[in-house]
Amino acid sequence: DVPIGLLFSGGLDSSSIASAVAQLGKKDTISFFSAVDDNPLYDESPYIDIMSKYLNIQVDKINLSFKGEDIFKKLEELIWINDQPLPSFSNMTHNLLIEKASKKGIKVMLNGQGADELFCGYRKYVFFYIKELLLKGNILKGLKLLKHFYNNRSVVNQFYYADAKRYINFLKNSQFKKTTTMLFDNYKHIDLGKKLNQSIFDRQIQDFKMFSIPQILHTEDRMSMAASAEMRTPFLDYKLVEKSLPLSADYKINNGWTKYILRKIMEPHMPSEITWRADKQNFGNSQSALLKGNLINTVKDNYLSQNSIIFEKNIFQRKKLVQLYNKFIKQDINQGPIAYKEIFSAISLEIWLRKYDEYIK
Repeated sequence: DVPIGLLFSGGLDSSSIASAVAQLGKKDTISFFSAVDDNPLYDESPYIDIMSKYLNIQVDKINLSFKGEDIFKKLEELIWINDQPLPSFSNMTHNLLIEKASKKGIKVMLNGQGADELFCGYRKYVFFYIKELLLKGNILKGLKLLKHFYNNRSVVNQFYYADAKRYINFLKNSQFKKTTTMLFDNYKHIDLGKKLNQSIFDRQIQDFKMFSIPQILHTEDRMSMAASAEMRTPFLDYKLVEKSLPLSADYKINNGWTKYILRKIMEPHMPSEITWRADKQNFGNSQSALLKGNLINTVKDNYLSQNSIIFEKNIFQRKKLVQLYNKFIKQDINQGPIAYKEIFSAISLEIWLRKYDEYIK
């Protein structure tokens, strides 16, 4: 009934949707939008070009490289729209891309959200599964699986300690916690790891019901509706979820690949460079690099200043948080013990507090 677009990244998930659209003979009725970046480490253009050439489709590439203090102006606007602090810069990327599409008359956007949770695409699932195998005594199978991933350079070689520690209780945000004042008496720790008696299926259910999916859908709905467009997530269609979610982990994590069954299903319909792509990029933005680059002075002088509300309200200890930020700046991208979200969360909270300071005791 209305013009439809697809958020197209060149990754397995959005490319699978694009391929399905083409097989249905609808590619000429769909507009394709991709975010590209000046930083070659994060730019998806080569994969977007491979897939667009294969399907013979036109893709509207939109450069969303963030520069200057306009980032924070936009961030303030989106945090107000979201009614709560945003979890990452990627939400801004999402909104800006949809704004561009909306200006071209697109009212509904398809995206690939849900595939990682459905088919065990995240790195965490690999280590959860290996842990499960080892605990069940399947040591040889676990070691073989680990070896396959190492040889494929698809997950083990992309292990980032700063991200992984969220799922390891005794490592969880230890340095970040030292920057807080433990002000909230009713604070409840949420265990994001996999419990000893949990299966991979049980942990996937948690991501669908509690952790990943609800948060992603809530935020992306706000970001898209702010641009007068609605999101549709084909991988979260209930029929597909009911069929795929209960499948054995061997169908999803196999032979050194995540989302194995999806790759095999799509293998005849996409180039091998896409189907068997080993790396996994974030959604079109270099988030860590932003906080380590030309935003440093603004972050320190404005959002981590002596007068910031997060310090006035005694939520964070300024000296320790600034020290943590300085350590983060010196880390190589995607290396080191400090995750960018540990810094971004404080900034995002500060912006939210400034928007609603008059209502906060």
